[in-house]
Amino acid sequence: KIMLANPLMNFDKILLLDTPAYHGKHESAHRNGYGYGQMNGSRLTVLDGIGPDAKERVLNDPNAGYIMRMDLSFDAKKILFAWRDCKKGQPFHIYEIDVDPSTGLRASGKGLRQITRGRFHDIHPFYLPDGKIGFVSTRVAAFTMCQPGAACALYVMDADGKNMRRIHFGTLADHSPYVQADGRILFTRWEYQDKNLTYAQGLWTINPDGTRLRLFYGNTIREPAVTWQAKTIP
Repeated sequence: KIMLANPLMNFDKILLLDTPAYHGKHESAHRNGYGYGQMNGSRLTVLDGIGPDAKERVLNDPNAGYIMRMDLSFDAKKILFAWRDCKKGQPFHIYEIDVDPSTGLRASGKGLRQITRGRFHDIHPFYLPDGKIGFVSTRVAAFTMCQPGAACALYVMDADGKNMRRIHFGTLADHSPYVQADGRILFTRWEYQDKNLTYAQGLWTINPDGTRLRLFYGNTIREPAVTWQAKTIP
């Protein structure tokens, strides 16, 4: 009741993602793409109403695939998500659908748009204020240093998938990027140069053009060993 009484709760719909549980054995697999999406069944839903009487509306076919990370556009008219059909063994690619912000339902006549293609995993998509799309990809075509998992890094591309450009050049993996109010991208950076491999996953920031890479928090902290999925509290 206290939360619902907050004046910032001036909305009546919530976008949710319900996915099958992750079953990987190595902690890096959840961000590198090869461990997620072992079975179809993800539901992209809108919770209509805030409270115990809220109704759920499903926007996709859960049997069609596994969704990893979704992002709502700033005007609430589009949804980005990384999707794969586990039954066909496809890599993750980035897709987009249109929604009607007044109803929270898929806009009539608008289908699913595939933005990325190829043999690499494209995951963690997010909208940027200038209209471009940020994401994490294994297009680095490299492996992590301690096991045979694919390495991945932050990329930026146009809204139609053209002009892809890598903006961060770490040695291992980037994951859970989030755009802060000042436009910087907050993300978890995994690297262990001159460090123990399990205690080197802190938060960093970078501009969408790849400039001003800066430590944000946790580069020398041992517990917790990983800080990820960080977001600003309004």
